Amino acid sequence: MINGVLPEAEAEHDAPAAAIWQREQEALANLPAGLSELPTDTLLLQPVNMVGVSALKGLLATRSEALPLPVTNILYTPENLSLSGPVDDIARSEHGLIMLMGKGGVGKTTMAAAIAVRLADMGFDVHLTTSDPAAHLSTTLNGSLKNLQVSRINPHDETERYRQHVLETKGRDLDEAGKRLLEEDLRSPCTEEIAVFQAFSRVIREAGKRFVVMDTAPTGHTLLLLDATGAYHREIAKNGGVKVIFTTPHDAASGPG
Repeated sequence: MINGVLPEAEAEHDAPAAAIWQREQEALANLPAGLSELPTDTLLLQPVNMVGVSALKGLLATRSEALPLPVTNILYTPENLSLSGPVDDIARSEHGLIMLMGKGGVGKTTMAAAIAVRLADMGFDVHLTTSDPAAHLSTTLNGSLKNLQVSRINPHDETERYRQHVLETKGRDLDEAGKRLLEEDLRSPCTEEIAVFQAFSRVIREAGKRFVVMDTAPTGHTLLLLDATGAYHREIAKNGGVKVIFTTPHDAASGPG
């Protein structure tokens, strides 16, 4: 069974599709002897998910073309959408934290830059920052604007800053053996998480006096980072029987309660 073969009709008016179809056909024509001699069935690449009885029936039916695309109703068109409305609503609070979260490549950086620029143009003090290693805010903005601070939480820089701080404070009164042990401990992977976490905390605290627009790394990584230290503290408090009051960036971002 050869699955996902591009239909020839898809390659007639599309140069990239034609190149893919040609490459597939060459591969099929040059199968190794052990494979080319076997009985073969081919399933065409389909434009829809193969979920449900009707889709599976259509997949297994004898046909030389892919299933047609389903008809969908377009609820929103570009002319119906505007960023100014939501940003104007945000601006009424005069300060706060705006986090752009989602999968990679969906436009978080572009939206973060647009929101920050809009707020800065309205006269607000804005800090636009990113924790995404693939971010390109400087390219998106192409220069600085009045009332707009642009920064990046660089894991390497934050880790080095944290290491130096710990060595200068906790390691100040240690002997050479103790300093070597501390340096070894600071080389562990969790050191970077702690350092970036602290950088997150510093930026989020600014939201009490200004707008902070944060372009984040993909969602799962960001949420785990925000809540990691809080989970650790809760576990220590539970097992140690000690009542502590603490607020994590995840708590701050979630709001009261």
